[in-house]
Amino acid sequence: MTTRAKPMDPQTRPADDAASGWNTSMPVIIAANRLPVRVTRTVVDARRGSIQRRSSIDVNEDSYAADKRDDAQGDSDGEQETVEWHVEWAGDRVIEAQNTFSHHEISERANVRFVGRISELAVPVDEQRELARKLQEFNCYPVFVEQHEAKLYYEDYCKQTLWPTFHNVVDVYSPVDVVLDVGEASSETKDAPVWNPGSQKLAWQAYANVNQLFAQKICELYEPGDIIWIQDYHLLLTPSYIIRKVRGANVGLFLHVPFPSSEVFRTLSARKEILRGMLNADHIGFHLFEYARHFMSACKRILGLSYHPILRGQLGIDYGGRRVAVTCSHMAIDAQRIEETLSEELVREKVVTLRQKYIGKKIFAGCDTVERLKGIPCKLFAFDAFLERCPDFIGKVVLVQKGIHRRGRITDYSQSKKEIELIVQSVNKKYRERAKGDVVDYEEVAEFPFKDRIALWRVADVQMTTVLRDGLNTIPFEYIIAHNRLLSGAITVNPWELDQVIDALRDAVYMSQKEREYRRDCDFQFVSSNPPRRWAKCVLSDIVNARKKEDMFVYMGTGFGLDFRVMEVSANFRIT
Repeated sequence: MTTRAKPMDPQTRPADDAASGWNTSMPVIIAANRLPVRVTRTVVDARRGSIQRRSSIDVNEDSYAADKRDDAQGDSDGEQETVEWHVEWAGDRVIEAQNTFSHHEISERANVRFVGRISELAVPVDEQRELARKLQEFNCYPVFVEQHEAKLYYEDYCKQTLWPTFHNVVDVYSPVDVVLDVGEASSETKDAPVWNPGSQKLAWQAYANVNQLFAQKICELYEPGDIIWIQDYHLLLTPSYIIRKVRGANVGLFLHVPFPSSEVFRTLSARKEILRGMLNADHIGFHLFEYARHFMSACKRILGLSYHPILRGQLGIDYGGRRVAVTCSHMAIDAQRIEETLSEELVREKVVTLRQKYIGKKIFAGCDTVERLKGIPCKLFAFDAFLERCPDFIGKVVLVQKGIHRRGRITDYSQSKKEIELIVQSVNKKYRERAKGDVVDYEEVAEFPFKDRIALWRVADVQMTTVLRDGLNTIPFEYIIAHNRLLSGAITVNPWELDQVIDALRDAVYMSQKEREYRRDCDFQFVSSNPPRRWAKCVLSDIVNARKKEDMFVYMGTGFGLDFRVMEVSANFRIT
């Protein structure tokens, strides 16, 4: 059972339906919260002969505290130390792949520059110039943010406020301790969280400040004719700050997360400012029509704006006398890259090792970040119920689950981690004697590298995803390609309906070879024919087609602060 993205809505355009408005000779600036690189800081102590390395993927440690310790140590014996920075592409990180367009193939084929942060690694001020020089070799331009402001911007506003809201979640109640045994439940309850308008205001101000820093960096790089492509919910105000300085800039914004219903979006205190910031782009893109529909509904109900269809299946929102284009285009994966990876000797060895480890067993596999909306507990409960209902499979199946530790939303992570570990312990204890071993092989990791992921998908009989609410998720696509002719089928289920999930697991295990091949072929055509570069060309063409027509209109700025917007007026307009 694999829960993939549903077939595209009829109103969602395929990638190759876009007009050929962009080609590789047109320069592009891509801005995202994180740069698509992995950065490693190496400190060599000449006196002690020791080497200390810290990477931008060390997310299990509080980077702010760690960097503070590093700075303190450096003050005492800094004269004896040499600092070196190493930069490499990080396109194989599951975290990066889901949050920013980072495939370096585009930058090799086109004139693309990347703007973003080195998010998990604080960079000392005196080392920023050297790191920036190293990053420029990869066409990457860093935005350095002071540590305290970075925490307010990312952890407090992006992850604690925007992320749950955009996934249609409004946190009302306090976290509850996770217990599996009623007898172990504590008689004490936690105090309900108190909404602090002062803290929220500080977090919002930090969010606006960081967006302004991004806009400054983009404007420094900008030259007439450049296309500016802004990625995801971290930078929703950036279009406003850009057009204040460059009225005619061609700006596109693409969201890789869902957009909430207007009723949920209303819960944001800065809802109007966020919508106006987004609408200062020329083009706004979503993965699914459902998200675009919610966005247009929010614009109508909160700002009173109208929308209607325009050419080539696009939608347009009238704002400030100009039309903002809204399109939908879902991204798949690079199938050729996966097929090439499967032929590598290292991956073949990993496949053999996994098959030997789980010899004679059907393998259910999953990979999710450790957070509530990823539904790992639902998956574990369903697997437990499946073994109860089908006891003949005890000892003959194993669930291999990887949990990715993503930074941010500390309470969510700690509660999810505790719940998952308790359920895994309970399920394994329940079946260990009859199965002669654990039935759930769970491991929490900082990252799950691309080659390890592909090797697991290759040996898995069932790829199991029970996400409760998600935006871009390419894991099912990887499984379709990696599993070659043995797809277990994309059986769509409601993760809250336990019986439905159990039936789907049973159907996947008993599915005939002929049906497996049929299901795989249905999905393979879409996945293999929509690589990221085609999706990127589609969206960039939409952005170019939505650019401001300065030969026909004059663009004037109006409003103050975050209410700023650009008005479109005919070049022949005269006041009489």
